[in-house]
Amino acid sequence: EHERHKRRHSSFQRALAAFQEAAMRREIKGVEALLPFGEQDGIVLVDEQRRIRYLSGIANNFYRRLGYMDSLVGRHVEYLETGDDELVGRTLDEQRCFREEAKAQDREWVRQTVPVPAPAHRGWSALRWLGRQGGGDPALGAFLLVHDQTEMRRRERELQVKSAMIQETHHRVKNNLQTIAALLRMEARRSASEETKRVLEESMNRILSISVVHEFMANQGDAAINLREVGQRLVTHLRQMVAYPGRQISLSVSGPDIYLPAQQATVCSLVINELLQNAIEHGFEERTQGTVLLKLWDNPDRVVFEVSDDGIGLPGDFDLAHSGSMGLSIVQVLVRDDLKGEVSLKSNGGVTATVAFPRTVGEVRAIGTHESDNS
Repeated sequence: EHERHKRRHSSFQRALAAFQEAAMRREIKGVEALLPFGEQDGIVLVDEQRRIRYLSGIANNFYRRLGYMDSLVGRHVEYLETGDDELVGRTLDEQRCFREEAKAQDREWVRQTVPVPAPAHRGWSALRWLGRQGGGDPALGAFLLVHDQTEMRRRERELQVKSAMIQETHHRVKNNLQTIAALLRMEARRSASEETKRVLEESMNRILSISVVHEFMANQGDAAINLREVGQRLVTHLRQMVAYPGRQISLSVSGPDIYLPAQQATVCSLVINELLQNAIEHGFEERTQGTVLLKLWDNPDRVVFEVSDDGIGLPGDFDLAHSGSMGLSIVQVLVRDDLKGEVSLKSNGGVTATVAFPRTVGEVRAIGTHESDNS
């Protein structure tokens, strides 16, 4: 790279050396307005008389795409009918950086101008091409940086359209799931069989737990989903389900925000829903009041959450592998096969169900910690 730079035009080498000196002295004004310079950006060096002294290969190709097929070195910058002359003029007059976005001939690009002050030491004056006459800060000229962002903007627009379509799809899926849940609720109300009502209500809650994730995805797009917010939404729904006279069951959530990909969040919503329902249904079978808590932990390499209650506890001969519970069977399959984790139950004056699974590589880490949100 050093040898390559030595072969560049002497005007560019001198201007770059002068710019480096000025930058070290913090004399370049307005740099906060600039975007970072990248390897796909073209460089044009314009002297104080606004004549083009140097073009990088990328800059030369860029102007060729705009229709300028002749050599531009030595031409006045106003030859470029793209507004570059005005921008360079402002930079030379005010000795300040500027940035603008422009469109021409189906191309979209960013133009940035950077002044190149003359070096402070006297020995440079002999090498300078055109110093200012009659006062003012001497200047060598300005760098004009051009970045063709046509393809990038096109891809951004395509992604926006696709993202909008995906979000609309999630919105429709959520609405369809809620419609199915509403139909199941109607059937449950009409049924004379308590067993049928229970099965229909369990199915309805499973469908609604999936719709919760689709609702987040409809609102947030491809962003990671906050497991704590999903849990809070499920708890709010179940509060309404168990809120009837003669029964007082407190449901709450505690722990930090944990952000998961949509697939993991969907599985977790189903698992949490099953464990909450199981705690309410079996933990307080013969009781009218109690407490159920969903608690989350965010470890560096694992996600852990537990659902605990202060109900009647587990039978003495309980075996998770052969429990015969449809809900617990669903939990075991989802945790083992989808989350690649493990689930355990223990009785300690109630029941605590713990789920732990490894994090996905590159997953967004949790931010912030919230206190318990008690009802």
